Amino acid sequence: MTPYLSRLSRAQIVWLVGSLIAAAAICGLGVALQPRSRAEMPPLTTAMTIRQMVPHLHTTGKALAKELNLPLNASKDRPVAELGVSQELLDAVAAHLAGHHGSIAKYFVFAALVLWGLVFLVRLGRPDGATNRERKIWYPRAPYIAALVLAVAVCGFALGKSPNPMEGAVKLFKAMVGLQPSVPATVGAFVFFVALATVGNKLVCGWACPFGALQELAYSLPILRRVKRWKVPFWCSNSVRTGLFLVMLL
Repeated sequence: MTPYLSRLSRAQIVWLVGSLIAAAAICGLGVALQPRSRAEMPPLTTAMTIRQMVPHLHTTGKALAKELNLPLNASKDRPVAELGVSQELLDAVAAHLAGHHGSIAKYFVFAALVLWGLVFLVRLGRPDGATNRERKIWYPRAPYIAALVLAVAVCGFALGKSPNPMEGAVKLFKAMVGLQPSVPATVGAFVFFVALATVGNKLVCGWACPFGALQELAYSLPILRRVKRWKVPFWCSNSVRTGLFLVMLL
């Protein structure tokens, strides 16, 4: 990193400092807007109906019925005990749904990571005036690895699993069939991730998404990087593709 930093021009240093300050400010704004506490959920029992539980779980009747292994058209006004739901299953479903409550701050962290990745790739990766003979110092991996670690640690663990780009797409389709409580919020989340992907192609999946970041970190390990160099025979890879295609048709 030292040779790389020493070759940065004054303008690039301004870009570096400015982008880091902007990213920190974006994250700080997200933390400031994040609700300090969530209303404590009252105990849910099998004597309650789906309609009574839905407001506390921030979901829809169909979605809760699906999680409880009931038909989507199951009665929403009968105690779930009468529908064959055990207290153990209800507790597990409630904990699962509670884990999907989105974090407002996470949207800002996503935006900050995409901003940093965009600036690094477009303006900072290659030092101004660096010759082709100095290609080895172009685009050092340390800033990229740092962003990946931050994405996994913060977006994947510290702020919970929701929201994330994959979930944003899935929830859009769920909203179309009544499995999401707030259609505008779901569409807004999807548009947010599409906008980030439009601003920086592949930056969301490659820099900010915790799933993609974890994958990139795994493949950064020396042993896996050697495995990547091994080419799978065409007949083998094509057979796998054909098999998966046939499975999808079943």
